[in-house]
Amino acid sequence: MSMGRLTASAAKDYNNLISAIQTGAAATGMQTIVSVVGCGHGNIRTGVGAVKRLVEKVDVSFLGRMDEKTYVANGHSTPLYDSVGELINQLEKVEDYANEDVSFLISTITDGEENSSSVWKNALAGKIASLQNTGRWTFVFRVPTGKRSQLDNLNIFPDNICEWDLSTAGLQVASAKTEAALSSYFVARSAGAKSTNSFYSDMNAVKPQQVAQKLTEITKECTIYDVEDASDNISQFVTKKIGKFWMGIAFYELIKTEKVVQDRKVICIRDKKTKKVYSGAASRALLGLPSAGDISLSPGCHGQYSIFIQSTSANRKLPLGSKVLIWEKARII
Repeated sequence: MSMGRLTASAAKDYNNLISAIQTGAAATGMQTIVSVVGCGHGNIRTGVGAVKRLVEKVDVSFLGRMDEKTYVANGHSTPLYDSVGELINQLEKVEDYANEDVSFLISTITDGEENSSSVWKNALAGKIASLQNTGRWTFVFRVPTGKRSQLDNLNIFPDNICEWDLSTAGLQVASAKTEAALSSYFVARSAGAKSTNSFYSDMNAVKPQQVAQKLTEITKECTIYDVEDASDNISQFVTKKIGKFWMGIAFYELIKTEKVVQDRKVICIRDKKTKKVYSGAASRALLGLPSAGDISLSPGCHGQYSIFIQSTSANRKLPLGSKVLIWEKARII
């Protein structure tokens, strides 16, 4: 019932994720089916929670969108474990469940904590551990900010958890992060990966010494400028700053979702605290991204780091208040 004020945003979030799955499946040629359950469809008076099947094993090509009016937030409790267990039950019944080339992804979003499961209350943690050990199952959770600890006993990989603020804006950010992560997941899956323990491009857990060890520091080779005039495109901006422009030397700051980031593009990482800038082949790995293939990126939780992506367009528009990194050695000949 607490999701009532976010009804419209929740429906939009669902539709965005369905679109992301459909796009990923079409782009990679991955045969995909989707199951959906609702958590908390209980009796408002008694507060007893329940799990309700909304969509069961439907080919993603035929999966419809959710109208705002079809999402009703009611019930007083959250049988979170039972909802995940119900999905496991459904997916274990698919015809090719035992096929080594078949993978499973369970993505869960909640605005509360587990408080009313009965069937899976004591069994879910062990089940998740055994499924993850097969190398074919990925479990992803979006939980309220500060509630990550509620998953400590479920054996969920830290980088498969996204915390979100309980607001329309917070849900939009979490939705964008998940859309980008789904895109990366499909690319990695089509390249042979069967599961991931770093679903979200989240650098909160990355320590400065890890960045320094895996990447090359380029601080003295580059300069960062603030965008104070949004009328200039990136080539005009760079020309005004250094008197010339070559393709590849300009890097835009990641402050909004980028639908397509080609694997040929260089990524730079800047430590906001030390002001040091790094780059290298391991940049994508530190972001939890596949090493090859086009991906989608969103400005998720990057902790103390700013992300800059190489621009291969001379006409790219620059948002006011963002930053541009210029690194002449990255010139594309």
